[in-house]
Amino acid sequence: MLGNNEPPIYDLVDRWLDLKKAEDDAKVERIKIEEEMINFLETKPEGSVTTTLEDNTKITVKCGFNRKLDLEAWEQVKQKIVPDVRPVKTKIELDIPALKTLQKEVPLAYKAISEAITVTPSKPNFTITKEETNGF
Repeated sequence: MLGNNEPPIYDLVDRWLDLKKAEDDAKVERIKIEEEMINFLETKPEGSVTTTLEDNTKITVKCGFNRKLDLEAWEQVKQKIVPDVRPVKTKIELDIPALKTLQKEVPLAYKAISEAITVTPSKPNFTITKEETNGF
C-alpha cells in the first residue's frame, strides 16, 4: 500500500536493484579472479592448503568433492556391508508443511509438541522486478 511515501519507496527500489546487480556482478568477477589465482597456489584434491605470500598474506584454498546418495541404488546395495560401517546417517528435521497443517487442523496435538519446537522470525527475502512503463 503506497501513501505519501511513493517517491522514497521508488528511490529505495531503484537503489536496491542497483545494489543487487552490483552484488551479482561482483560475485561473477570474484569467481573469475579465484579461477586465475588457483593456478598460482598450492592445492590438493580434497582438503585445505594455505599458501603464504612474501608479504605474509595467507591464502587458504579448500577443494573437495560433492557427494550424494542415490537412494534407490542404496536400497539395493546396503546389505552388502554390515550396518555398523554403513556411511549413511538419518537426519531428523521438521516437516514444515506438516507442522503448519498440524497447528491449523489439530491445535491440541501441536500444543503437545510445541515445547520441542523453537520458532524465530526469518530474515525477510526480497524479490524485485521492474517493468518499464510509460511515465516511470
